[in-house]
Parts: sequence; structure tokens; C-alpha cells
Amino acid sequence: MRNIFVQGFCCLLLSTTTMPTAFAADKTAHNYCQLAPVRSDALDFPSKHAWDLFLMLNHPAVDREIERGRADCARPIGDPGSTTVWESWRNAGKIGVQGEVFLKDGVEPPDWNDTTIPDEKPGQVPKEAITRVQAFSGSDRQPIDPRQISFHDWALIDKAKPQFSPGDGIFEGGGAFGETRLNRETFEFIKRNCLWSKDGLRRYAQAYQDGKKPLIVFPPGAMEVKAAWIDLEREKVPKEKWNTFYSADYKGKKYGLMTLHVITKDIPNWFWASFHHKDQLSFGDKLEPGIETPDEFGQPSALKGTVWENYVLGGTQIEFDSSTGAPTMLSDAHVEKGFVRSSCITCHSTAVISPDDTKSVASQAAAMCILTPTVPEFDLDPKGCREIIGDKYFMKDDKLVAERGAPLPEWYMKNDKLFFIQTDFLYSLPQRAQKEMNSPPKRCVW
Repeated sequence: MRNIFVQGFCCLLLSTTTMPTAFAADKTAHNYCQLAPVRSDALDFPSKHAWDLFLMLNHPAVDREIERGRADCARPIGDPGSTTVWESWRNAGKIGVQGEVFLKDGVEPPDWNDTTIPDEKPGQVPKEAITRVQAFSGSDRQPIDPRQISFHDWALIDKAKPQFSPGDGIFEGGGAFGETRLNRETFEFIKRNCLWSKDGLRRYAQAYQDGKKPLIVFPPGAMEVKAAWIDLEREKVPKEKWNTFYSADYKGKKYGLMTLHVITKDIPNWFWASFHHKDQLSFGDKLEPGIETPDEFGQPSALKGTVWENYVLGGTQIEFDSSTGAPTMLSDAHVEKGFVRSSCITCHSTAVISPDDTKSVASQAAAMCILTPTVPEFDLDPKGCREIIGDKYFMKDDKLVAERGAPLPEWYMKNDKLFFIQTDFLYSLPQRAQKEMNSPPKRCVW
């Protein structure tokens, strides 16, 4: 359901151990696959690592009926009519939105390469684009405590949203949205540990308390992407610009990829990167720019002359605080509209589960309160933040005693014991998993 009209977006993680599978060379054709990202670059050269991931993720994929997540090395990146590797990954899904991981009634998802669950036709590089590569190629609604909701899930609360891969990926004038897809390592860890349902998450949290399970830690090859799309006509993108976007067709409309967040488990607290279309602030209503970090590597020459040359690196994030103790921040003008003064890593550190659904102070609202306690978009103000994180973190004039990047240790404790366990920074688990309506597999009861 997509066509490549360039304008990018992202955050993602990657391990070199997965590269041979993702970039298996085609022995009968020229090998166009780029070199595999080097995990140590996540710390040593973040901008380079981000671009290496971008090249890997946006390389043309083989048909998912053949294999999910595998690059088609016989085709160069940006080949007109091609679909990206990340779009062959599994759609996360959520309550009220058809997906391929967190399914209705909390049922176990099928194996990785199964394609029996409907998914939208993926996007493509626009076939009509004149590019250099042509020369080479021939709801169910449940009561939710607003303090616990992920900001990225407000898009489906009390709002009529069109369902588009997987239902919350289209920009509708506000932030907190995005199409979420998981790679094989992420998906199989969830499946292996029975983390695809709300009940399964509770059982795992109890098993941890009973000493039967360790903390949730995804393997080094785990990755997740969040994609943001815009209605090209509604956002008043000139038609002559449409073929600069990786694009998707949906119900007679054309959507362009605007932002791509990528996270990868290359380092313990994940590697975070965000890409967006170079003309992001030129279309539609005026947007406040996201908080970005410098690109110290630059766009790879392999993207020149392709639709992907229209995308830029918005920034990377690898730690909560700088060497001077100041909180690090990273955000996108579309995905974090209304709360751009925020931090990917801080917000996602509050993704937690518990044995009995007891609510923790740990929430994305709390993460905002320790950094930016006034967020009108989500009804946050110093008074409300005092109730969430406590008076001791505020001065009399309602200013924070100090802005923080790292979460507060007490958020995860109960009776002086670790009780709220993190889902290793992935909000897709606690916010997208659904309640079981039938008994789980025997292997999922500990």
C-alpha cells in the first residue's frame, strides 16, 4: 500500500549478527547490499551508525511471501517500485487496530514468516520517479488512567482516526502517533517469552517476583521502527514534490513517509535515531521544530539520485544525560508535536509491567514532568506534575529543582523492593498487548 515519495523518519537498533540473514547475497546477480552496520559504532560514531541502519532498513526487500525482513541484494537502494526491508517486518497492532503481533483476544501470533494475517500493501519507491538507480536496474476501548497512557497512543483515544498500517500511522494534526514494526529478533523474543498479551505480561512479572524469570532484556539484534505518514494532498504538498516521498496508497489517497524513528539493542539502553523528510517544515500548518542533534557523518553517497536523498538525520541518542549532567533530548516535529521538548530514552524507560496491574508512578507523563512539567497538549502542568512525581522535585515558584534525563528509582519500587519491571524500553508491549479471552499455551504458565 505504499509508493516511495521521499521524506523520512525514524529510530532503530541492529546487530551485526543479523546482517548475513538480512543481506544474504544473490549469487546470480550483482550484490547491491551495503556493508552491515558495526555495533560498536553506536557508541563510537552514532551518526554513522544511524545512516548505516538507514541504508540497511530502506534497502529493497524480497517479497514477504518468500521471507520477511530479507534484503533483495539484486536491487539497489531506491529502486523504483521497491518496498523496504522494515515494511516486511511484523506490524505491532493494538486494541482496535489489526496487527500481526499483539492480536485481538490476546492470542499467540503465528511464526515469523507466516503471512496469513492481513497486512496493508506496503509502500514503494515511486515508479515514475527519474532516479539514478534506473540506469542500474531495469476498537475495543478500555478504561485507561491518563497518567499511564503512552503519549504515542493518544491518537486512538476519543478521536476518529483512519486505520492505516496499523491504524495510528497518519498525521492528523497532533503528535503521539506512528506505525510500529518489529524485526525478527524482537518478535521472536516476545513470542518465546509469552509477552504478546496483557495476561502474559502479568504472569511474567509475577514469575520474576517468584524468582522464576529474569528481568526482560531483548537480544542485541532486536529492533523496532515507528513510521509517521502524511496525507500529501491535505498537507498541501505540491504534486511535483510527491515523488520525493516513499509513499503509500490508501483508500484513494496518497500518503508520504515523513518521519522514521529507529531503535536498536546495540547498547544496553538501546540506540535511538530519528530521520525525517528534508522539507518537513515546509508543508501544512506551521510546526515547532523537533529537538535534534548534529549529523557528524553526513548522508551516504549511495542515496544520491534516489528518493532517499530527500531524507535527513534528525539526530541520535545513546544516554540519559550528557557528561555535564544535563538531560539529553531528541524529538520530531510531527511524531512529538505538542511535546517536542522531550527525550525518547527517558519516556521509554517508563514502560513497565506488574503482577497485578498496580499503577506505577513510572509513566510517560512522569517522564515529561521531570523534564518539561508544562505540556498543554496533554494537560500537564506543574500542579499536576507535583501530584505525579512529588512536591520535593519542585521549588516554590513551580520550577523544577533540576531537570532530569534519567528516571527516578522510586518509580519502580514497592515496599522497598523492585516491583514494576521494565519491558526494556519497549512501550509496544504494555500499551499494545490485549487481554486473553482463552487459556494460554501451557508453556506460558510458570
